[in-house]
Order: sequence, then structure tokens, then C-alpha cells
Amino acid sequence: ERDPNKFLAAQARMLRIEDQKLKNPRAVARRQKLVLDYYDKLYRRQKDALEPAAKEAVARAQYSKNEEQFQYYARQKLHWGKGGDPVKGFRDSIKDKGKSLDEINRIYTNVVALGAPEPAVCSLRKIGLAYENMADSVANAPMLRALPPEAQEELKNQLEQQAQPIREKAADHFAAAVTKSREFAVRSECATKSLQALRTT
Repeated sequence: ERDPNKFLAAQARMLRIEDQKLKNPRAVARRQKLVLDYYDKLYRRQKDALEPAAKEAVARAQYSKNEEQFQYYARQKLHWGKGGDPVKGFRDSIKDKGKSLDEINRIYTNVVALGAPEPAVCSLRKIGLAYENMADSVANAPMLRALPPEAQEELKNQLEQQAQPIREKAADHFAAAVTKSREFAVRSECATKSLQALRTT
């Protein structure tokens, strides 16, 4: 445990065994927590001196941990407020989901910064999926029933226009995942799915 590179590289090997051979998700979760707890206690200079195998273990553990936060974000819905000012409630729900999107961006960018190939590519795709989710939430927001049909149609058009720049950010991150995969010269399912998203949506 005195040598971070040896310790984390060993954990990475055991993680692969527990995940791919033993198919034991509980053991994987325990070991990932062990990796992150150990990494958090390292000094900055020790973190900077980590070798690729050690960074791979940390990146994979961080990526897995982030999934819970991603699912929380994906479940957040946009809604109109109750009472005399429904628009304020809608704006507040957009603001809340926007804050969650910023957090998703931050935690997955931290994984990318570690430079481990597959977790980096998959993290870029996750950020793309988060922006895609936000765009869909805006474009398909529930209608304000108090509005007449013509106004509802106009509102829907406006929301679709507001969603377009968000879709472009999603595309940027899908493209970044493909580019990063080529940069690292690794085959990645996340890169393949990112390329499919660019071609289809």
C-alpha cells in the first residue's frame, strides 16, 4: 500500500477478475470503493505521478460511481408551476435540471482528465447523452393546458428552437468520444454508439 502504482495496478487486475470471470457485482462495488478511498487520501504529487495502469483503476471506479448521479439527473422532469405563475415553476425546473447537468459535466470531465482510454471515451459519451436528455426534456416538455391550441403550438415551436443548441452540444461530445477513441487507438463500444448517435439523431 506504500506504492500507489503497485497497489492500484493490483486492484485493477483483481477488478477485472471479479467483473469478467467471477461475475460478482458486489465484490466489484466493494473494490471500486476501496480504490476511490485510497486515491482520495493520496497527495497531489502522488496522484500526478500515477502510471497508466493505476489511473485506469481509478478512472473505471469513478465512472461506475457516477452512474447513480447520472440516473438521478435523467429522471428529473420539467414541469409547470401551480397557482398564478406557472411559468416561474417551469423556469425553476429548467434551472434545477441545468444545475444537475453542470454536475454531470464536471464528474465525467474528471474521469476524462485521468487519461484512461476506455473510461475517457465512455465519459464523453455520457456527457453527450446528458445533453441529449436535456434537449429532449425541453423539446418534449408538457404543454400548459391553460393555453389555447394555437398558443400551445407556438410554445412547442419555441421550445424546439431552444433545444437545438443543446442537441449540438450533445453532438459535440459524441464526436469527441469518437475522436478520443481514434486518438487512443482503442476499440470501444461507447465510440461505436456515439458514432451511431451522430448518424441517426
